Parts: sequence; C-alpha cells; structure tokens
Amino acid sequence: MNRSKSKNDITKRMSAKRAELARQAEENRRKEQRKTRLAYVGIGIVGVLVLGLITWGGYRVATHEPEVPDMAADGADDAETPEEQEMPEPEGPQFDEGQEYTSVEAGECAVDVYTTLGEKPLLRSPEDCAEPTELVREVVGEGDVKGPEAAAGDPIQAQYTLVPWGKDKQQESSWDAQPFTIPALGEGNVIQGWDEGLIGAQAGQRILLVVPSDQAYGNGALTFAVDILAVGDDVEQQEQQ
Repeated sequence: MNRSKSKNDITKRMSAKRAELARQAEENRRKEQRKTRLAYVGIGIVGVLVLGLITWGGYRVATHEPEVPDMAADGADDAETPEEQEMPEPEGPQFDEGQEYTSVEAGECAVDVYTTLGEKPLLRSPEDCAEPTELVREVVGEGDVKGPEAAAGDPIQAQYTLVPWGKDKQQESSWDAQPFTIPALGEGNVIQGWDEGLIGAQAGQRILLVVPSDQAYGNGALTFAVDILAVGDDVEQQEQQ
C-alpha cells in the first residue's frame, strides 16, 4: 500500500515537473517572440528615419535651397528674416583664367563662364558690380545637340554649378555628386529663374543663367552654368544608363 502511494507521489511530481518545464519553455518562446517583434519595430523606425533624411536631402537639392546662417539665438526680435540673411561664403574651386571661357553681359557687368563641355564649369562676376535685376539666359556652349526643346511640364536632367553674384568660387555643383533631374519644368519644382530660363533648352547645350534675387531666394543674385543632359522622354533613358 505504501509502495503504491510512493509510486503515485513520484508520478505526480514527475508530471508537475514536466508541466513546469513546459510552462518555462512556453514562457521562453513568448519572450523570444516579443524580442523579435521589438527588433522588427526598431528596424522599421530606423528605416523611416533614413527615408525621411533621404527625402529631405532630395528636397533640398530639388529646390536648390542654399545654406543660410542660423537665426539669432538671443531672441526672436533680433532674428533676421530669410530674405535678410546672406549666402555663406563659397569654399569651392576658384575660377581659373587659364581655362577656356566666354563673357556674357549681365546688367552693368559681365559674367565669365567656362565653355569646355564635358567638364565641370566655373563662373565669376565682379565683386564691386551692382546685382542684375533681370534674368539673363545665354547658350555658351553646344556639343551634340539633340532631342526636343524643353517646354513647360517637361522633365529635364542636367549638371549645374552655382556661384553667387560677385564671387569667383563654387558654392555648390551637381558635378560633385550626380546629375540633377527636374520632374516637371515650370511647375515650381525649382527656383523661378530655372523654371523660366530653361524653357527651350536642348540636350547638349551649356546655358548660363544669371538669376536676380527676386527669382532665386531673396538673398542675392546667383549665377549658374547648366549642362543639359536630357529633355522629355529621353530623361528616363538617361537615368537608366
């Protein structure tokens, strides 16, 4: 009788142990599931942040938005408006008179721009000359000109270099990164000077744009050398190359 009871007790303890082990295994499985879900959530959050940074970077390039100094830190009353802020001092390559270039009249002065196609162009304008008040557009180089003339609504792919008025050093250039694509010309995707100045452009042309302040960002005139790579349906083919 006692022996039978002892066997029953052992059986019960073994059953309880198996149940405890099963409970612990289930709890560990659930913990692993929670860790996996948290890991996926973390990856998703990182992905959203990276996508946001990429989108913001693309927006800044698409609008040619220049870097401007920080607003005054000692009170909103002392802060300058964006129109009053100055462009930062250019730190890129400097115009070299040893290169082939041409001069184009712009207001009271002339703008010099490299004419050798297939290479990054630079520009310069006199430091002591009044800024132009009207848009200047001039084709300063033509290579293998082909394809349609750009019209409002057309996509355009181009390389460009920007130099602020009165300077001879590059502010920014797509040649240092990758070609820039305008999804639709004339629809506010870029500054007004580009929307108007690139109408009629063709692939193979280098176009000088001298953009007055009110057609740029309101903080000074800008000069651009824009090399047109593709217009219209040719843009998609160019991007696939």
